[in-house]
Formats: sequence, structure tokens, C-alpha cells
Amino acid sequence: MRPILQLLVSSLFILSPVLELQGQEDKQLPSPPLPHPERGTVAGVGQKKHQSMKQERRQAEHQDNLSQAAALPGDRLGRSGEVENFIVEESQGKGLQESDAQTRQGGFEDQESQSKGGKGGQDKQERDAARTGDLLGLGSENFKDMIRKIDGVQPGFYIIGGQANVGKTAFMSSLFMDLIDANGHTRGVYFTLDDSKNTIVNRLLSIKSGLPINRVQRLVVDDNQKSIDTAYCDLTTLAKEGRLDILDQGDIPNVTALNLEIRREAQEPGLFVCIDGLYNLDLDTHHRDLRAENIDRANQIKGIVDRHEIPIIVTGELRKQQTGAKRDPVIDDLMETGKFAYNANVVWLLYPASDSFENQDKPVIILQYAKNKLSDFRGKIDLVFHRKLGRIVVDPPEQQTPSTADQLDAHAGRAR
Repeated sequence: MRPILQLLVSSLFILSPVLELQGQEDKQLPSPPLPHPERGTVAGVGQKKHQSMKQERRQAEHQDNLSQAAALPGDRLGRSGEVENFIVEESQGKGLQESDAQTRQGGFEDQESQSKGGKGGQDKQERDAARTGDLLGLGSENFKDMIRKIDGVQPGFYIIGGQANVGKTAFMSSLFMDLIDANGHTRGVYFTLDDSKNTIVNRLLSIKSGLPINRVQRLVVDDNQKSIDTAYCDLTTLAKEGRLDILDQGDIPNVTALNLEIRREAQEPGLFVCIDGLYNLDLDTHHRDLRAENIDRANQIKGIVDRHEIPIIVTGELRKQQTGAKRDPVIDDLMETGKFAYNANVVWLLYPASDSFENQDKPVIILQYAKNKLSDFRGKIDLVFHRKLGRIVVDPPEQQTPSTADQLDAHAGRAR
């Protein structure tokens, strides 16, 4: 059973006594919606196949320079020697050659074109010709304009940079949930290296229910409880379908464990990955300094992206500005920016639109496209941070002409 599924099911059992107090009509949780017939991963053969694959998870035990790594939990037990084989493959440059092309495409191309497999220009031409959607990558419902500016979330390396408490996790969790909801074939795995999986579940429950984060953690018999129960059921259904998983540092203690987990997940199409708190990802080797460590970290993530041809979205810290300095952040503010900026396909920088950011319940945040190799767009858009919901949404388009960012730039120009 997926760790997140076990957590959600346990929470549902806790909710049961409260539901009985709501009257005869509220004694049971609302039944989770049946999966789309084309997905077929909750019942029958699809479920058995998915459960069988997940039972192969196992504890990664490291040798030599990996001896200090923490053990993975029991539900990741699997074939002996998998970690050692992985290390040997990496050292020999073999990567994941045993995975054929169609399973590594991640579901971002037409299924018929994937089934042809193979490599080379001819196959690429056939895959390109099979694309019929408006976007090259995954679409969005709540971030339509933002995602259209990169022609969809395509396989690649995405960095969300921002200083502490600016809303990086709120943005990441909002985007994560939106990509799953807006793309029926998509499977998302959220690696939270800053917070526990419980914290991220609370954020997703708040997004699904539309209620404050603190409210979804309380068992109160009122009209809002139904929204929370339904949100739990929705997340549980997604987990059962294999479309949603959340792992924290207790599950993924180091980069080798991350590699192995993504390697398993990438065997089925439609995968995208979020890594919240990338700089907390423990590496398996000793480095002479922080710069060398971050260069290695950037190279390892880029290697995973290229190997599996999937989108990986990460959050990273920006250097704090000196006291008294007031300027918009730039890509060089990313900690050890060299390799991260070089390897990334898209770099988004988040920063407050005004000095009163800390005192506002719904402050405006600017999202700057500091780097964009997926389209010709260069610029900024406005986002709104709903603090109580722990959620970020796009400001209505009519309010972005001119944008808050553009107004600030113009004001700064006049001041000079």
C-alpha cells in the first residue's frame, strides 16, 4: 500500500465516529467516485497490476560511502541487490537502458505513437505528428495562462526560486493538485523534503475543500465537515488509482532512494514529479564545499529528467538580500546558481509585490519567468497568496493589464 494511501485510510477511520453524530443521512462517508473506465486502475486487472508493482518496493541499503544513509520503510522492501545494481549501472553509464522508449515518455505523447517504441528521427517525427492537443505538455485549469506561456508542462527541469516564507510550498502544492485534476492520465509524486507528508496532505485537503488549513485538521460537526470528508475521499481515490503519492524524508532519505523511487514510478506513463526543498536532498558522497555539493545535486536531478523524459519541478532558496537593499530578485540569486540555472528548462522566481506582504491576508506575489527555454515568453505575472488556505491562484487576467509587476517597474523607473 502506498504510504500516502495508508495515511489517508487511517484518517478516514478516525473520521467515522464524528460522521455518526451528524444524523442518519450523514452516517457514512460519501462514496468515492468511480474511476474513469479508460484508466481502470482501481479495480480488476489494473488494480492487481498496480498493487503487484508497489509490493516490489524495498529498503535501500548503501555500501561504502552510502553506509550512513537512513533505511527506507518496510513497504519499500524488494529484490536484494537493487541498490547495488543501480550504483553499478550508474558508474558504467548504463542508466536505465532496460526501460524501453515507450515507458519513458511519461504519457506526454499519443499512446499509439508510444507503442511503436524505438529511437531515431523517424520515430520522433511520428510522435510529433501524433500530437493533437493545444499544448505540447500538460495543461492546467487554475493556472491556464501561466502554463500556456511555456506551452504546457513538458518533460524538463523546472525551478521555483524564492526566499523563505514567500509561498513556494503553497505554489508547489497548488500546481501539483491542479496538474493531476486537469490531466486525467497524469500521475504525480510529491517529495516533501521540508515538511512531513501530513503537512502536505493538509494543504491538499484545504485546496480540495476550500477551507482553511487549520479547519481541515479539526473534527467539528458542522456543514463544512462534509466538504472535508469529500476531500479525503477524493485524495484516497486518486491514491488508489495510483495517480497521487506523497513521500517525505522518512521515505526518501537520500538521492539514491529518490532515484530508485522515480525509476519504479517511471515504468508507467504519465508521471510528473515535484520535489519541495531540493537543497535538503541528502547526497551519497562527501563534497569539499557547499558549491560542489549543489553542483552534484543539480547534475543528478538533470540526469533523472533526461533519463526518464519527465517533468520534475523543484523549489529552491534565494539568497537573502543585504539589509536595506531593495531590488527584484534575479536568477543569480539562486543559491549556487551556476549549474541549477544552466540545467533548468524553466526558472520561476517568486517575490512579494509590496513591502506590506507580511501583513496582508491575500498578498500579491510576482512570478517572474527568469529563464524559459520552452517558449519565447519573457515576463512576469501576478499571483495571489491565500494564506489561510495555503493556496496560490492566478490573479484574474483583467487585473493584470498593466500587471502589478509592470506598475512597480514603471514606478521604479520614474523614481530613478
